[in-house]
Amino acid sequence: MTRGGEKNKKMSDNHAIHRNLTESVRKAKNAKIASTLKATKERRANSVCRVFDLKISKSHISREQKEALKRVFLEAKWLRNDALANGIFDYEIGKTADVLVGDHHETRELNHLGSQMKQSVVKQLKQDVYDLSKAKKKGCHVGQLKFKRFVNSIELKQYGTTYRFKNEKMTRIKIQRIPGTFRVSGASQIPSDAEIANARLVRRPDGYHVLVTVFLSRDSEYVTRQDEFEPGTVVGVDMGLKTSLTLSDGSLVNVHVGVSDRVRRLQRKLARQVKGSNGYERTRARLRREYGRASRVKDDVAAKVTRDLLRNEIVYFQDENLSAWKSRSGFVRGGRKVQDSILGRVKARLERSSRAVELPSSVPTTQFCPVCGSRTRHGVSERTFVCSACGFSVDRDVNAACNMVRFGQDYRSFSPVGRRFVLVEGVASADGAVLGAACASHGYIDAICKQSSLKQEAPRL
Repeated sequence: MTRGGEKNKKMSDNHAIHRNLTESVRKAKNAKIASTLKATKERRANSVCRVFDLKISKSHISREQKEALKRVFLEAKWLRNDALANGIFDYEIGKTADVLVGDHHETRELNHLGSQMKQSVVKQLKQDVYDLSKAKKKGCHVGQLKFKRFVNSIELKQYGTTYRFKNEKMTRIKIQRIPGTFRVSGASQIPSDAEIANARLVRRPDGYHVLVTVFLSRDSEYVTRQDEFEPGTVVGVDMGLKTSLTLSDGSLVNVHVGVSDRVRRLQRKLARQVKGSNGYERTRARLRREYGRASRVKDDVAAKVTRDLLRNEIVYFQDENLSAWKSRSGFVRGGRKVQDSILGRVKARLERSSRAVELPSSVPTTQFCPVCGSRTRHGVSERTFVCSACGFSVDRDVNAACNMVRFGQDYRSFSPVGRRFVLVEGVASADGAVLGAACASHGYIDAICKQSSLKQEAPRL
């Protein structure tokens, strides 16, 4: 054998040894990752998950960092569209992506997206396919995934690798592949005993945000303080258009956050501009900022209202079809009022609470008398409930809220998923005396008469 042949054989033997060593190391590493992941899941199973919104300060970003942030989202768009064009489930993630420019393709380098960021972009695309498949199996009419002009959200999968805080006060954050650190505001909300998990880098009209996910022990001070309530208290919540929320104690909550005059001016300006021009896009960005401000106001008010409701031990509410209220046809026509209200946000927050019970929309909460239990049908336009049997009169919404509490307390059974309310057999035709006694035992009649300042009327002949 020649010297060159011996050298090649020796090199091949070394490569074989290296491959075997790498394989053994890889298996050990995978085993360690699997055990760590299992321990993390077991630990977090009994924890409470919270997400905190940290905003990156605009005034402390250099020009290089601005360009890097723009480039990150641009590369995420390139990668997503390239994976969609070349087969999502067979796509191999690399260091480049093919981009359609005019009538030809160009190869662009992905310099600012880390490996875990690339994986999260493709994983989200696969999840979109699964979601469309589930919707189709349910009978929904679905289309197909389309190429995106913008990607405004990137997952930062692993704390310490994809991102990390640079100081103890958590006022500066480092993101992988982006030069320097960013000053963030809002990190003071995060409790000191929180276990920091993944995050999400988000681009919004008002700037860049980092949504940090943390896990907290159920016994931690933060969780117990957030879940404080007065034992033995219950409240029913009726949602409507004229009055946003009507409570069973007669309290009214009416919140509407309409569009500002600035939004109307920008909409008129946008209608006069050429679609796709630079001025058109600038006006659209300003409109998104204005709508973002209104959305944050709604989020803030909804959080405060929901927190006040959950100071009661149990909250009863009904599964109202709010999307149908926006329709131009039907019994309820309140598109603008629903859009400007906080009903959807309050309902979503109550559905996530373990102390809120959701009644199905089929429960006739507005039709039963709290005194005698008789059923009286009323039209949507009739705002006062008048019992056809005993003549008792009360505000329609207050009566509905009180009936939610009554049905929820005396005739309920919980399904294991979603805390859904299920009426037991015979409720609709239950004896009036039984229903009246149930209301009197909880003091609902006194609450209606005293707090709503409504009096019982004589029976109508």
